[in-house]
Amino acid sequence: MSLGKRKSGNDFLPPLKYDARVGQMILQDRVFVDGQWAPEQRVVTDSFRAVFDLENLQRGWIEFPKGGAPKAVLVPAGVDPGDPPSDDHKEGLRIVVKMDNALGGDVRELMSTAVALWNAIDDLHDKYLAGVADHPGELPVVTLTGTREMKTHSGTSFAPIFAIADWVPRPAKLPLAGIATSQPKKASTAEKPATAAPSRPVAVKDDLNDEIPF
Repeated sequence: MSLGKRKSGNDFLPPLKYDARVGQMILQDRVFVDGQWAPEQRVVTDSFRAVFDLENLQRGWIEFPKGGAPKAVLVPAGVDPGDPPSDDHKEGLRIVVKMDNALGGDVRELMSTAVALWNAIDDLHDKYLAGVADHPGELPVVTLTGTREMKTHSGTSFAPIFAIADWVPRPAKLPLAGIATSQPKKASTAEKPATAAPSRPVAVKDDLNDEIPF
């Protein structure tokens, strides 16, 4: 194709979404239907399997504006993200995953401010740190083995229970330096990823779900 790839296209990674209200893992895409773009969701809870780039796990402040893309200020796990840039930003995390071939094999972005997911990723990261020395150059293959019911002031939520099913060489689609967000970032995001797990948030609203409107 002589034209090549357009430089003005949308370079956002397609979202992987966890709905803590019902304990579902969801692939979210945009499809062109009847002359317009519309969101399309596919629940993959029972068959979920993906390579998690836990080496490049990020934490920080995230805003999910209605009708727009997420706005985030992120740093490597273990680095202090500082104060929130606005009252609309909440503490959250971001991780890039490569889906299993049976689920499309594409690279997706899991970005969330839900406390239930934060705690689950924190526990998963501990498991990663315990095994990474025995698997140099590899990343964990993660499955979802179930959910755990949580009662909070915001209501009932369901925390995912992740397990490391295998270790595989880092896929070419997940570069060692990680995949940056498609928005400008503060200089602190360039720091080398730390090996410490993200600390659990304090006084953070227990959001049951994040809106990803695009």
